[in-house]
Amino acid sequence: MGEVLVLYHISNEFGPTPPPGHAAPSYNAYRMPVGPGGVTLASAKSGCAALRMLSPDGADGYHWRVRIDERPGTSHSSGGGGTYSWWDVQDERARLPVKEATPGQLRRLVAPPRRRDEEGDAVTQEVTKAAKGAMKYMSKAANMVAGSSGHHSSRDDDDDDEYGPRTSVIVFKLVDLSRCR
Repeated sequence: MGEVLVLYHISNEFGPTPPPGHAAPSYNAYRMPVGPGGVTLASAKSGCAALRMLSPDGADGYHWRVRIDERPGTSHSSGGGGTYSWWDVQDERARLPVKEATPGQLRRLVAPPRRRDEEGDAVTQEVTKAAKGAMKYMSKAANMVAGSSGHHSSRDDDDDDEYGPRTSVIVFKLVDLSRCR
C-alpha cells in the first residue's frame, strides 16, 4: 500500500465562523507510510507532527474518532450514498479502514456539495457551467489525442472519475481534551 493520506479536523476548535454555505469543517492533512500491519491509531498518532506543536500532550491530548463509510442497506445507514459515522477507536493497535478514493471522492469527503439555493446568481451559474463544459471538452480531446480513453461513459457528471487515479485515505475527527475540562 505504500503511503496513506491522513485527513483530520479538530471538532471543538474555536475559530472564525464560516460564511453561509461553507459549513464544512476545514481539514488538516499529512502523509504517512503504511507498515505491514496497516494503519492503526498508534501509527496515525505518531505520524502527526503538527499535534505535537499544538498540545503539550501531543496527539494524546486529543480523542480520536475514525470515519466509517456506511454501506447502503445496512441497519445503520440512512439510505442513499455518502452516509458515514464516526467511531471511537478502543484499541490503538487495531487495523483501521483505509479508503481508496478518486479525486472527486476526496473533494466530496472534505467539502460536501452545496445546496442548489446557495450556488450564487444566474451569471455565476452560467460562467460555472461554461467552464465545466470547456474542461470536459478539453479532457475528452486530450484523451483522444493520447489514446488513453479506455472507456466511454454515458453519464454527464463532471465528478465522474471512477477510472481516475486513486489515493489511499483515512479520515479522523479529533476532540481537544484540554477544551473539555
